[in-house]
Amino acid sequence: MNSKRIKIGQHELEVSHLDKVFFPKSGITKGDLLSYYSDVASFAVPLYENRPLTMQRCPEGITKECFIQKEIPNYFPQWIDRFDIPKKEGHLTQALINKKETLVYLADQACITFHLGLSKVDKIHSPRYLIFDIDPSKEDEPLLKNVVKHIKDLIDLLDLKGFIQTTGSRGFHIYIPLKREFSFKRVHDFSKKFAAFLAHKYPDEITIEQSKAKRGKRVLIDYVRNSYGMSAVAPYSVRTLENAPIATPLHWDEVADKNLVSQTYTIKNIFKRLSHGKDPWKGMESHHFSLDSAEKRLDKLF
Repeated sequence: MNSKRIKIGQHELEVSHLDKVFFPKSGITKGDLLSYYSDVASFAVPLYENRPLTMQRCPEGITKECFIQKEIPNYFPQWIDRFDIPKKEGHLTQALINKKETLVYLADQACITFHLGLSKVDKIHSPRYLIFDIDPSKEDEPLLKNVVKHIKDLIDLLDLKGFIQTTGSRGFHIYIPLKREFSFKRVHDFSKKFAAFLAHKYPDEITIEQSKAKRGKRVLIDYVRNSYGMSAVAPYSVRTLENAPIATPLHWDEVADKNLVSQTYTIKNIFKRLSHGKDPWKGMESHHFSLDSAEKRLDKLF
């Protein structure tokens, strides 16, 4: 068993099975995963802070049984921040990634992918972000990127500001940071209206139909994630796919690169990117948009 003790921040962690292969075809080990999350923490943690965490854990690697876990286990150390999330019956206690040592501890617990809620715990019923999940029905990169352009054009027209990332899987996520004065229902209704407008304007390219059988080749703008209790893959999170692709924040003009796909950036090349360029989401947390004026503009377009 390859194990060692490491000190991060105020805490000493005992990490183990570092030589266990988590990604068999690409030979990426648990130790590689820990090193990645330790090194990317300065980019990731500011975007994760105080957002309820859902974990995807694969104790024996991505080809064996993986599971989704929302409730923080009893054996997790008490120094990991947590919050009781209200639900219809009782509450759900979820972990919060507020510091680097939490991120590394979770990686040692075979948490490969992190999913985050769209609100922060101090205002749990008011989303901090609106999100669109851009999900292709077929492998058609030109169509997918054309739909992204349509969304960006409308965001600009409504005088909002969007931030885009690859999902590390098939498509893109687009975030709009919000003033925390709206309910999930209000944000959901606005996002549905936004997506429906584009589906009406570009009926051969865009759909809001959730049923895969009814989409054809069209790209889905999934607005449904803008609901209480829902989550989305975290920026800089590893996906449970071979080569360990990363959900990667982008500059908008990068989307047009014909060589860019959702799995372009991986655990093996992400730091070359980060060392050579400005963080595309730097300053994101300083933006807080209202939906009132944007919705009035959208209603006029309708």
